[in-house]
This record gives sequence, C-alpha cells and structure tokens, in this order.
Amino acid sequence: MKRDKGFTLLEVLAALMISGILFSVAARILVQQWRQAGGLKDRLEINYSMCVAEKAVEDAIRSARSVQWAGNRLEIVPWKGANPGTDAYYLADKDGDGVKDIYCEHSGVPNPLASYLTEFSCMEVKSGFWRISLRADKGGQTAQWENLMRQRVRDDDPLSPDP
Repeated sequence: MKRDKGFTLLEVLAALMISGILFSVAARILVQQWRQAGGLKDRLEINYSMCVAEKAVEDAIRSARSVQWAGNRLEIVPWKGANPGTDAYYLADKDGDGVKDIYCEHSGVPNPLASYLTEFSCMEVKSGFWRISLRADKGGQTAQWENLMRQRVRDDDPLSPDP
C-alpha cells in the first residue's frame, strides 16, 4: 500500500529560513526607499519655502518707496497707491511649533509666508541695490539662497512717481 508523504520538519524549516531571508531583504529595501522619500520631501519643502519667501521679499523691495533693514526686520514703506502703512518681514515662531516662519506684518497683523527658514537678512550694498540672503533647514536638509536685486523706485530717483 502506498502512503502519501508530507513535508519533513527539515523541509519546513528550510522553507521558513528562505522566506525569512527574502522578507528581510524586502523590508530593508522598503525602509531605504521610505527614508529616501522622506529626505526628498524635506528638500522639496525647504526649496518651496525659500521660493515663496524670496518672491514675497523681492516683490516688496521692488515696489517699495523706502526699504530699511532694522536689526532682524525688513521694513518696507509702499507707495501711496499701494497698501498704506509700513510692512515688516521677519523670522519668528509665533505658533509655538518649534519651527521658525517668515512673517509679513501689515497694520500690526502678522501673516506667515513660509516655514523652516533659519536665517534671513537684507543689506543695501549700494544705493537701491539690496542683497537678500535666506537659509532653510529641515530634517538634515539645508538650502541657502542669495540674490542681489535693484529697488525699482526710490525717493531720490527723478523717474520715480510723485509721493
């Protein structure tokens, strides 16, 4: 009489060992991909934050009647046709989440523009020419941006609109 044979204990253990090796390789690849995606996400977030901040600051300087860097604040006085009052751009952690944001304060109301910025500075290098520097950090990723730009309208410019 013929008997059906099942797997031996040794065969089952060998199959489990091979499955475990394959699972550990797959898990390692998955974790590596997850970390790379997180690093890419952090890099994209800081680059986007810097783009938003530099665009807002450049637009404010270009269209300002007067610009002044006071300590750690950029103070902008727009032309009469623009929003009245003084606007200020500065870094702060007003929401208390441990991450600095760049704020645009208009009429005493702060509005966050972008996060993860750790350094922000402006310096007038020549009459009407401003150097803007930004730095952002998140999750071990760091990005720096610096640009030299011209203020389009000035009080002492004969082509500027009348105040």
